[in-house]
Amino acid sequence: DRIALRSKRWDQRTLDDGSQLALLHDADRGDLVLVHSRGARLQTLARWAGPAFNLEALCLHRDGQQLVHAFLLADDGVSTQWLLPATDSTAARSTAATQPQPLRSLATPPGAKSCRVRDAEGLLYVAEPGVGIWAYGTDPERSQRTLVLPEPRVDGARLDAWLAQRPLQARAALPTVRARAQTDTVK
Repeated sequence: DRIALRSKRWDQRTLDDGSQLALLHDADRGDLVLVHSRGARLQTLARWAGPAFNLEALCLHRDGQQLVHAFLLADDGVSTQWLLPATDSTAARSTAATQPQPLRSLATPPGAKSCRVRDAEGLLYVAEPGVGIWAYGTDPERSQRTLVLPEPRVDGARLDAWLAQRPLQARAALPTVRARAQTDTVK
């Protein structure tokens, strides 16, 4: 199978069944295209209008519920996080499941041309030329931004090399409340 388009920005994730899911930015039309690949078969799952800003980079993320998110980094630093359409056949029958849903806007470095997400850590890493590598939390309901490596000569290749050398950090557990029942008789 073939999908005819010219793409400069894309990312992919391996699904539980071993197939691949990719998000492509059509450089000619500006659309975003969600593609599923199993073996030698390609299937376009969804196509929608791209963002209203100049897209510098995009990164996919699978959260703890196995939902797929996209981070779209703008050249001016006003970036967005989207929940992508469901990838299983049952959910794909629903109309709401075929369109991406915006989750939040986030401030990222202007002109950042590379990003990576480590799903197990729940962190989006963004390389800011002249500054270093920033880490952002992927949870849309929590705000987190940390400069993890001050490095003026950072770019996409240095980001990849730094991540390859850095061991995975366990995602911080959310606090839980345990209900306790009264065991003694009240007199």
